[in-house]
This record gives sequence, C-alpha cells and structure tokens, in this order.
Amino acid sequence: MPDTPTVRAVIETYLERHAVCDLKGVLSLFAPDAVVEDPVGSRPHRGHAAIREFFRATHERNGSLRVEAVGPVLVCGREAGAHVRAAASSTNFEVEVDVLYTFAVDAEGKITSLRAFFEID
Repeated sequence: MPDTPTVRAVIETYLERHAVCDLKGVLSLFAPDAVVEDPVGSRPHRGHAAIREFFRATHERNGSLRVEAVGPVLVCGREAGAHVRAAASSTNFEVEVDVLYTFAVDAEGKITSLRAFFEID
C-alpha cells in the first residue's frame, strides 16, 4: 500500500497538471485500467485511451483553469479526498465551482479511480 505522503503527492501533482492542461502529465498519473467519473453520475471513462480523450476534450473546452485547494488533501490508506475551487475561462464561458474529488491510488502510486462531485447552476 502506498504511504500517506506518496498518495498526497500524487493528488497534488494531478491538481497542478490538470490546472495547466498538461495532458501527458495528467495521463502519466493514472494506472492503465483506471476509471474516471467526472462528474459523478456521468458515464465512466475506463483505461488510458478513454481517459486521454476525456481530458483532451475537457482541456480544449475549458481553456485555462485555476485550481485552488480549499483545504488539505485528506488521505486514508490508499484513498484520498480533496476539496478545490476550480475556475475555467474560455472564449465561450466563465465558470467557478467547488469540486470534491475522491481518489484511489495503487501500490505503484498510480491513480486507479477519480470521482468528481460538483454542481453547476
């Protein structure tokens, strides 16, 4: 099982890379069979190909992102939660939203599950 500092570092790195639309960097953090459910309740994206396409489209649609931690990354074993305030700004829209992320990380320090809870009015 990965230790707490490893899990925390993986999640913090994910947030940093996602904010700067670093597709290659984001994908490198995921296990080959990982699942992304963003937002929770939507169709899950399974495996690198689907996750790559999801983040490519997300980064293209959202433009620049600002991601600010509202509190610390909370780690329990191999799982973690993070509350962030995310803001996206593109030529088509501007949005700011609170996001609650949950993650699971495997023994190699790769994300196996990412779930994002948020509401957009």
